[in-house]
Amino acid sequence: MEAKVTVCLTFDFDTLSLWIGGFRARSLSAISRGEFGRVGALRLIEILKHWKIPSTWFVPGHSAETFPEIVERLVAEGHEVGNHG
Repeated sequence: MEAKVTVCLTFDFDTLSLWIGGFRARSLSAISRGEFGRVGALRLIEILKHWKIPSTWFVPGHSAETFPEIVERLVAEGHEVGNHG
């Protein structure tokens, strides 16, 4: 018998806004850590595409404006995008 499994995958795409807003970082070294959000998002998108898994991404306005190509790709590939304030 084939088992069916249902899961809900969500991701917070905070990138730079987390370091600038939440952590009040001032050093360029700390703020640059937010750049990895783009790298991580692209990796996750590829994994989700490979396994044909839909997901929900919560994206702050700052991240959407900084990395519009990521948000456009999420929408184009059928993922749900919600506002993360």
